[in-house]
Amino acid sequence: MRKDLHDAFRSLARAPGFSAIAIATLAFGFAASTTVFSIADAVLLRPLPYSDDDQLVMLWHRGPAGRFPQSNGTFAWYRERNTTFTDIGISSEPFDINIMARGEPLRVPMALVSASLFPVLGVAPRQGRGFLPSDERPGGRAVILGHQLWTSRFGADPGVIGQAIDVSGSPMPVVGVMPPGFLFPEGRTQLWLSNVVDPATLGRTTYMFEAVGRLRPGVTREQAERDIERLTPQLPQVYPEMTTAMVAGGRMSPFVTALKQEIVGEVARPLGVLVGGVLLVLLIACANVVNLVLVRAEERMRSVAVRSVLGASPARLVRGFLAEGLVLAAAGAAAGLAVGAAAIRLLARAGPVSLPRLDEATITSTVVTSVMAVTLLVGLAAGILPALRVARADLAGCLAAGGRAGGGGRRRWVTSRVLTAAQIGLAMPLLVAGGLLVRSFVEIGRVHPGFQSSGVLTLGLSLNRGDYPGAADVARFYQRLLNELHTLAGVVSAGGTTRFPLKGSASSIVFLMEDHPLPPDERPPSVRYSIATPGYFETMGIPLLRGRTFEPRDAEENTGAVVLSASLARRYWPNTSPIGRRVSPTATVEDGRWYTVVGVVGDVRDDSLEGVPVEMAYFAMVNPSQNTGVPVNLTVAIRSGIPAAALAEQVRLAVASLDPRLPVFDVRTLDGIVAASLARRRFTMLLLAVGAAAALVLGTVGLYALVAHAAGQRRREFAVRIAIGAEPRQVGRLVFRQGLAVALAGATAGL
Repeated sequence: MRKDLHDAFRSLARAPGFSAIAIATLAFGFAASTTVFSIADAVLLRPLPYSDDDQLVMLWHRGPAGRFPQSNGTFAWYRERNTTFTDIGISSEPFDINIMARGEPLRVPMALVSASLFPVLGVAPRQGRGFLPSDERPGGRAVILGHQLWTSRFGADPGVIGQAIDVSGSPMPVVGVMPPGFLFPEGRTQLWLSNVVDPATLGRTTYMFEAVGRLRPGVTREQAERDIERLTPQLPQVYPEMTTAMVAGGRMSPFVTALKQEIVGEVARPLGVLVGGVLLVLLIACANVVNLVLVRAEERMRSVAVRSVLGASPARLVRGFLAEGLVLAAAGAAAGLAVGAAAIRLLARAGPVSLPRLDEATITSTVVTSVMAVTLLVGLAAGILPALRVARADLAGCLAAGGRAGGGGRRRWVTSRVLTAAQIGLAMPLLVAGGLLVRSFVEIGRVHPGFQSSGVLTLGLSLNRGDYPGAADVARFYQRLLNELHTLAGVVSAGGTTRFPLKGSASSIVFLMEDHPLPPDERPPSVRYSIATPGYFETMGIPLLRGRTFEPRDAEENTGAVVLSASLARRYWPNTSPIGRRVSPTATVEDGRWYTVVGVVGDVRDDSLEGVPVEMAYFAMVNPSQNTGVPVNLTVAIRSGIPAAALAEQVRLAVASLDPRLPVFDVRTLDGIVAASLARRRFTMLLLAVGAAAALVLGTVGLYALVAHAAGQRRREFAVRIAIGAEPRQVGRLVFRQGLAVALAGATAGL
């Protein structure tokens, strides 16, 4: 074996061009497949980092406006009365909050969670303790730090446990530190705050919590769903003040999904496409190398014949070919694994944030084992097929003919032609899929989002509740800020909103209409809402269709102004103007006040450019009802004619002049936000397009190798044809037809 391997290395070293092309081809195929398989394994196949993750499910509600999560009231009722869960926990979506870490102001992503969440997931803090029921009572709030935040900002000091840190202007004790890698509910979460619940307000809280339940042994998701379905109709009796619009009449129905399905989301389909794509690339690469080895075997037929005459046994010749095939395959696999490992690290840093668990992707033993198996198959194919060619050849005739194996005729090229056609055929699905995905991406890029994104800078602000206790205080600060921003050089307009398009989470509110009375047993609908300042619609370029937008007096005098999106106005006032109509964001008139519709603006694609425009109600920057809370979080948009970097620095100085303790975060252009919303699709498109291009190149290389070698073997025939009068172009057509026939056969099969 050592002799065979030594001879194989020497033989390949004498053909550096062939060896480099073959190894590079295999390395590319192995690198692409290793990278995508490792990502797919981390995202789709690997169990979640929670105990018995197959028993974890999420609880949702389904209504006319789509699905929506839990409130404190529904969570408490389901948790108390269910018979199919060992326990249920809730978590809000992460949101950024201001903290002080050893005297340094920071902006960190935080989630509100129930004390039951971590036990439901089966994860305990690494340091300290988890939340207790006492932490959920009014006045008992506590925080748990993420491991990364604990090490980077608190120096991994165990003494921080038991100390109070400033969270949004209020001191809160640190009771624990989570283990490394725990990032629930999303990868960016670094702080968990206990969700304080007042039993007296359970029926009046908003639907903002994602619920995670652990099924009892032997219970299916369908059984759990039926269990919750029997509890939902009882909610109005338990919480008469509940503002849910769909409880009555069965318009609100619960359903249960697997936690892993929710985390993976819509990634499964594009990843499946990529896995299929790299499988084709790997097959093309392997076929290409085998084909190159066959072509080289034809060129070496004379040397093989000489070795046979000198006494080399058939077994010795076969072992030589096998050794060369295995060396090539092993070298390509080793290079592919090295490149794949580097590519995984690069993609983990540069890939879209929206791709879940991407940071968990690594080359596992399963991937390495698979690569070794494919390496062995490629090595055997690259050794056995040339050996069979040699075994069937007339070696004595080859010596007499000057190096060409005799007696084979066209049959000598059948295998190479089939392999070449297969390469082209396998490349066609990738080219078609890549082309369709590129076209889809281009079409989505042409979709108008409902606003004008160019020339707009956006930034986030979050006021400390201790400094701005009331809605009027918040509104006054933001009005002062907008006045200050308008004085900056180059600023055309500025405005803010609590719900910014294409940036994730959304909130809904009850929508009671004065001129649409409802039967006693029917609840009002719910719509998405946002709180906006004067100048917001003008800054965003959202067109005004009727009436007016917000004015400074709406915030100063609390006029109760509301602006509707065109689709919402069309739905309830299809044949008349909604201007002057009155609506209320509470279930009954007695619960709140009426708000007057002052304008109608164009629809905005709130969730994504791929989705339909969302019906929206915009309230003026004053707390519209007790259900929405004080809007201390605001995204500010500024339209200007100066570079974003220079404007951002001016804005930071303007904010600091009004409140030195207030951090400015998430500074991005509106064009950047639109581009980020397409990041996952762009990521998939680029990977598939690269795979398609590589498949085409590999297929072309294989076709060229076949035609070039066949033409070289027929050189004497071509010389005879020309000698008896054939034109050179006629000989060229013979070669062209040979390659064209193989290409058309492969392309037809591929299509």
